[in-house]
Amino acid sequence: AVMGPLENSDLVGLDLTLNIHKFLLSDLDTSTEPQKLLQAKVQAGELGMSAGKGFLKWTPGKADEVRAGMQRHLVKAAKERRDKLNY
Repeated sequence: AVMGPLENSDLVGLDLTLNIHKFLLSDLDTSTEPQKLLQAKVQAGELGMSAGKGFLKWTPGKADEVRAGMQRHLVKAAKERRDKLNY
């Protein structure tokens, strides 16, 4: 995996993750509400990479490193898909 679920949540933002949970959770799980920890982090302004803190602490350098790694992974996957379709 390029990144784990907590790192991914921080990347897209915990506020967005919370909204996704509110929208989809009833269809995916028997829970009726998003996790309290997620709600507390959003209320505290710990929104992920954009805020420098979410589930993890983010320095600008670390955030850039993770974003670059994700970009490399996506470019590689797109090239592999293109090559597979053009065989």
